[in-house]
Amino acid sequence: MVNVNFNDEFIVDKEGFKEVLDNNLKSMGIKNQKAVVLLSDGTAVINWLTIKLGENEDLEVSITEKLNTLFPSDITNWVYNYQKLEEKKDNYTVISEAILNTNMIEIGEMMHEFKIWPHAMDVSCFNAVNVFHSFLISAENQKKNISLINMGHDSTTVMIFNSGVLKSFRIIPYAGKDFTFTISETLDKTVEEAENYKKAERFFLREYSEEQNRLDNYNIIKSVFGEIIKGIYNSFDSYLAKFREFKIHKIVLFGGGANFRNINVLLQKHLNIPVVLSSELYSLKYKGNEMSADQKNTLLPIVGGLLRDDI
Repeated sequence: MVNVNFNDEFIVDKEGFKEVLDNNLKSMGIKNQKAVVLLSDGTAVINWLTIKLGENEDLEVSITEKLNTLFPSDITNWVYNYQKLEEKKDNYTVISEAILNTNMIEIGEMMHEFKIWPHAMDVSCFNAVNVFHSFLISAENQKKNISLINMGHDSTTVMIFNSGVLKSFRIIPYAGKDFTFTISETLDKTVEEAENYKKAERFFLREYSEEQNRLDNYNIIKSVFGEIIKGIYNSFDSYLAKFREFKIHKIVLFGGGANFRNINVLLQKHLNIPVVLSSELYSLKYKGNEMSADQKNTLLPIVGGLLRDDI
């Protein structure tokens, strides 16, 4: 899927997508099942709303009116949902998520071709949060600012929680694909070769030292890594200033980008914040055996999707 949330042509290669989906469903023996469809974080429009209700005003009507001024086209072109995060008297903090009607219908029709019935459609990052609910509200993390960062293929999503409440959300348009494309262009490799090279070669040291800046591989992707660091830093800086907080206490990194070997070491060095991989915080077994750290980091949103209250 393309990482453009206002794009009517949601899937670039529809026939290729159908072929991959068909092969996977057949190999796993899945048929006639309802499904939770997880979207890339950048394919939906996420809006943070502060609503103050006057006398006899309705919350849903107020949200619709506010969203209508934010969307680039009429609100009737969109399907949206929202969740109340905080409520103080007549003041509400609300987060809304929207997708173009045409895109939702197209995905639904494609699923129906394979006799798969979409039960829910949601971005990956919000599903991943389900896995960490108890962690975020634990006594240890009360009143602490914990950031969950999803470094996916298309984009990097930065979420900040305080005492289990989502307080900030931002999407950075740099992630795994940008590392791969940069390697591909610099070393004159195909995208597939660059992806394999990224997984096999050393880009980040196990422990930080001045040798890091002398690694040829690191210097290939340094500019992309710098953009991600800058985006995360700006997200944190904005949050701390807005809520008059002093620090981010911990970062939990997940998504395929978390498997870029030792990337957490340099993230921690640049941001001066402890970084832990999601795979270290939860257990995931298949046929009685613990799955690999790489699988756990990548599959986290899927696990969270299966933990939804509405399925």
